Amino acid sequence: MPHMMRQKPVCERCNVILVSLDTLSALHLPCYGYQRNTAPNLCRFAKENILFQNSYSQTPFTISSHFSIFTSLYPTTHQMLRPYTGYLKEEYLTLPQVFRLNGYQTIYNGSLTNNHLPLDRGLGRGFNIIQPGTFNSWDKTLDDLKKNNMQKRPTFIFFHNDLVHDPYLVGHGKRRFTTLPEYSNIPLTKEEYNAFTPEFLYFFINYLESSSNNQDLEFPDKNLLAKLKGAKNLAAAQEIFNNLSKEEKRSSTTSWNNSKIDTNDKNQIEYLKSLYDEEIYELDRRLTKLFSLFEDPELAKNTILIITSDHGEEFMEHGELYHGKNIYRTSTYVPLIMYIPGIKSRKIEDLVQGIDIYPTVLGLVNLSPQSFIQGINFTNLIVGKQNVKTNEYIISEYQNTVAIQDKKWRFYWNINNSSSAELYEIESDPMEQENVKEKHADVVERMRKELYLSSI
Repeated sequence: MPHMMRQKPVCERCNVILVSLDTLSALHLPCYGYQRNTAPNLCRFAKENILFQNSYSQTPFTISSHFSIFTSLYPTTHQMLRPYTGYLKEEYLTLPQVFRLNGYQTIYNGSLTNNHLPLDRGLGRGFNIIQPGTFNSWDKTLDDLKKNNMQKRPTFIFFHNDLVHDPYLVGHGKRRFTTLPEYSNIPLTKEEYNAFTPEFLYFFINYLESSSNNQDLEFPDKNLLAKLKGAKNLAAAQEIFNNLSKEEKRSSTTSWNNSKIDTNDKNQIEYLKSLYDEEIYELDRRLTKLFSLFEDPELAKNTILIITSDHGEEFMEHGELYHGKNIYRTSTYVPLIMYIPGIKSRKIEDLVQGIDIYPTVLGLVNLSPQSFIQGINFTNLIVGKQNVKTNEYIISEYQNTVAIQDKKWRFYWNINNSSSAELYEIESDPMEQENVKEKHADVVERMRKELYLSSI
């Protein structure tokens, strides 16, 4: 029998840069069919490299989505579903842990105070270096990469940036993507967003009294309401408010500003959408420092770059604003773009999901997962092999609702309410506006069976 040649690794011991652009929806990028040119640099980079056309997140929440990316586990498996609660089980090794165990220097560059990125609850495991995440600090991280590359020390970097996350504080002035006038109830600066007005104080007092308080946040000071009501003037009330934690202030301020938006006014919603698109344009401008890295031939031949997002953004397509409320495509359809040395540019139509990033990145550098995972390694697909394993279906989760999708259909099933099933033909109805479950009972039944057969 002839000797079997060992398959050559795609990029053995290569550096890996994984970038999570929080809240970046594929539906708002021109390389995914959007009519506005929101991201000329990112889409030019995508055209020159690998663009996954059907990429989805597991969930519309930052915390659970990132844990799925870092562990290759569905949210119902890793159970990191809400801030402040739980710790990732030690038996699940994160992606940076695997890289560190294999001799990589591992660098985290992101928020150190965001409870949706809880480093102390498992997301920080495996990192040698933790750096605060701003665009200015990217330079230091990239300099570390260059030094390590010269010393032949492989590096794994995770960048997180939330520039396009609401609120969209783009400032006053001429708008790039709309001719609509400014709305006085929609703040455009930090000062406007955080203004402590009598109207806000009245709202905040009612907010504290309401049973609909933020489920992820409890105010530990049980006398807070009495203190605010007893404040002798607005300045005294503001001093009490200023002594609250960052998360307490952020939650109440966000709720106040969101309550001022008239969601029935289509022009206001369109205006908000244009502000979001403007934030994407600014993000795209800043990404050029990352792309310029590959002008260095030594780095270009020895570095993999993956760009993705944790979830999308909704603008009342299904009765909600922003994200974290449902798992329609507006909230879960995300970009996935890769640069891999020696791999020609191409578009990949196969279905991929966040949990596939972990095994695929390891496969590209010839490493193996060292704990239980649920994603698929797409390395063979990327290099152009035929008849490789791919996702026949992908799954997203939100509370009691599960979405399962193939290339043509997306089906929603609430485990507590079977009558709430929804089916959309996404080829002809990409924004999922017409529920066709009655017309296609056979598809509904097939999708239900697949959900029962899945590991979810």
